[in-house]
Amino acid sequence: KAPSNILFLMPQDSAFYLVDALMGKEAGETTHLDMMAESALMEIGNILAGAYLNALYSFTNLSLIPSIPALAMDMAGAILNVVLVQLGQMGDHAMVIETEFLAEDDELRGHFFLVPDPGSMEMILSAVGVG
Repeated sequence: KAPSNILFLMPQDSAFYLVDALMGKEAGETTHLDMMAESALMEIGNILAGAYLNALYSFTNLSLIPSIPALAMDMAGAILNVVLVQLGQMGDHAMVIETEFLAEDDELRGHFFLVPDPGSMEMILSAVGVG
């Protein structure tokens, strides 16, 4: 096992676009998040976390289990400050994976952060042959 924390960040307009696509709305229709939209975004986070963690397991044979997702909307710096202060108690390094969604002619980007607990990053890097 390699205990870690996960964070997925994307611009607000991209999040709204994803909600519109999932809910069958016209692009640009969503301007704020109701409970259903928040739930949809958390499920996207859950699906992405599962996909990334399964891929990392394939490379490392390390068990990485996701927890229930949470959602926050604010300026990126504000979210990162709060999260990184909390995670700073756990580890000093992060693995960052750029994420891209493609739909017809549209392209959305986000960033997936895996912040391992102390000792976990060394296990992950060792498992992929980086020493």
